Amino acid sequence: MAIQFTPEAVKELKELLKQEGDPKPDLRIHIQHRCGCGNVHFGMGWDERRPEDEVVEQDGFRVVFDKETAQYLDDAEVDFEERGVQRGFVIRRPNAGHCCGH
Repeated sequence: MAIQFTPEAVKELKELLKQEGDPKPDLRIHIQHRCGCGNVHFGMGWDERRPEDEVVEQDGFRVVFDKETAQYLDDAEVDFEERGVQRGFVIRRPNAGHCCGH
């Protein structure tokens, strides 16, 4: 499993993790929904690790995901973007097709 986090994403995640306190939760990436075009859209949030989860340690935090989600995250990049008043995490997948816009 190869998932990369940009420096901007790491910085923002570390700031958010500071606010969580101890014990430090894991960052879960999950499939939020599927589009009619076949693409998946992801959600992220703090969660506890489950026995069946795959785990990636990255820059002081753990990322967990189930096996179904893992198949879509290989070679993905997680970035954090700020554009005007919009700010948030973006997951880019090099082999993903064009989305229908949902």
